[in-house]
Amino acid sequence: MAEGVPVGGTKGRIRYVPNPAAPREIEASLFMKVALESAAKMAAGRAKDFAPVDSGDYRDSIVGESVDVGGRWIGRVWAKDWKSGWIEFGTVREQAHATLRRGCEAVGLRVRGRMRYKWRPSSRGTWY
Repeated sequence: MAEGVPVGGTKGRIRYVPNPAAPREIEASLFMKVALESAAKMAAGRAKDFAPVDSGDYRDSIVGESVDVGGRWIGRVWAKDWKSGWIEFGTVREQAHATLRRGCEAVGLRVRGRMRYKWRPSSRGTWY
């Protein structure tokens, strides 16, 4: 019998045995797919509210979805428009809008990764 933790008030007759595969099984579950897709679509909706509108192509290209990556589901919010990188991260001449990041943060999602929004010269004289 596997080792476990006695459950309170049972005088040791019932033991809780944690499943070591539980985190992987939860990440691969259909429930996780639906939950992440719902959160990504909410974030995409908020990002559309923040998007700068010139022709509307960028705003209309923002998508929220869930994607299977290596047997686990992740939520992804992205834009299909060809100029989305410039709008999100900025250019040398234009300030970054951070539309997708702000949309995610507005619905309480944590964005992985560190992104710089101000263009400035590095010590090597290149831009980053």
